[in-house]
Amino acid sequence: PVSLPFAHLPHAAQHAGLPRTEALALLSLLGIGSIAGRFLLGALADAIGRRTTFLGCCAAVAGATLLWAWARDGAAFTAFAIAFGAAYGGFVALLPATTTDRFGRRAAAGILGVLYTGRGLALLLAAPLLSLLAEATGGYAGPLTLAAALDALGTALLAGAGAQPAPPSQRHAWPMRPAAPLPAPSQLGAAASPGGANVPPPHPTFRLHPPPGSA
Repeated sequence: PVSLPFAHLPHAAQHAGLPRTEALALLSLLGIGSIAGRFLLGALADAIGRRTTFLGCCAAVAGATLLWAWARDGAAFTAFAIAFGAAYGGFVALLPATTTDRFGRRAAAGILGVLYTGRGLALLLAAPLLSLLAEATGGYAGPLTLAAALDALGTALLAGAGAQPAPPSQRHAWPMRPAAPLPAPSQLGAAASPGGANVPPPHPTFRLHPPPGSA
């Protein structure tokens, strides 16, 4: 559902009877709500937890999509655009951090790649599919209600997946090992001098070897 309003909201608003200028202005409200959601919901996530806020954003997207399905006037469309934009902004802002919290840094890059690839496929396929369903059913109410139900199902699956974090060994990109203690200068001097005199160690020398087959 997160990809549908950007392609279909103006047309759906005009289909419900709104003037063209008001229908196009809804896209601006989506953007304003998205910017506000990134900041406000990001701050809320710091206070109550990223996972809880992320699940709230997913649920809000489902509720806002249901509101869009049955919107019939300018006030309802305006409320939808602001609410959906805020939930969408929070969703986009929290997705990488929530994924990293759940799976660890080493696995997060691959998982995010799969998620964003799926989002790209949704952007490519969801809008044409909604057009076909809206034309077949004579309006947007049925297809958007189905989209809201699928979003609610996805939110329930995420909530049921549990909040078990990644094990501590996977929370860093590379395993951290304690550095070996450095030897004392007296030990270095004694090792470098046959008589055990405290002299500085010699500088290391390097030899350049020709590559194999160059002789």
